[in-house]
Amino acid sequence: MEDYRTQPALVALAERPELEDLVGGDPAARLVGDLGAHLREAAGQALLTNALLTLDGRWLVIAGPERYRYFNEYLDSRTPDTMVVRVLYHG
Repeated sequence: MEDYRTQPALVALAERPELEDLVGGDPAARLVGDLGAHLREAAGQALLTNALLTLDGRWLVIAGPERYRYFNEYLDSRTPDTMVVRVLYHG
């Protein structure tokens, strides 16, 4: 953790606490605790959006908390050689 805190951006943040609003608080503080829990949370939200274009051509719009479950189940059911991409679309 100490090596992390000596990075120039974090040193600047320590020297100028008013920057915390810009970066959302102390980034190092978010890394304490259970590494596995952090990884699961990050993986669970990595590709999450309100819409999913499935491999069989269906465009699904899923809102609310059930989208986490649906997206993760859908991705987990793919074969290991399936390529998954996230496309930003502005209509």
